[in-house]
Amino acid sequence: MALSDLANEIIELDRLNMEAHFIASGETFDSARREAGLGSEIQEGAQFLQVRRSGELIAYLEYLPPQDGKFRIPSLQVHPTYRGTSILRPLLAQAAHRIGSWPDATLQTRVHSTNSKSIRLHSRLGFSHVASSDGRLVFTISVSALQAKLQTYSGLTQRSSGAHKPDDVNSNDPG
Repeated sequence: MALSDLANEIIELDRLNMEAHFIASGETFDSARREAGLGSEIQEGAQFLQVRRSGELIAYLEYLPPQDGKFRIPSLQVHPTYRGTSILRPLLAQAAHRIGSWPDATLQTRVHSTNSKSIRLHSRLGFSHVASSDGRLVFTISVSALQAKLQTYSGLTQRSSGAHKPDDVNSNDPG
């Protein structure tokens, strides 16, 4: 799949999930702005872990390898149809594997203050709320703490609605 195709899928999934949060904070989701931001993130070395069903992007996690001891996770999105299923398990397992090379690093994320589902997920995963800026909450967690927390999820049985095939998860190295 060409990077531009993936970028278009990412932007559409972002719009689908985030437009209401932008509106709630008095902003507008701007696809061109997201595309420019995505381009900058790719230039910085962004990596993308994806879950697909029948070729359709249904979830992704974007991360930037650590700089100054911190990973940044600019985006984690799940298609609304798949929320409440176990679709995040393979994605988070792949992320845990990737970040395992930097056990002393810290992960940092930003969440719209109106995104209660994401805030709950961060809380369940053990992230700490460390700051607020521009209508967004900043969360951090150490890689080792997140890996330990994710280990508790790895043994859970999958609900049939969210069961995944081994080839559903893949990654893209756009660089």
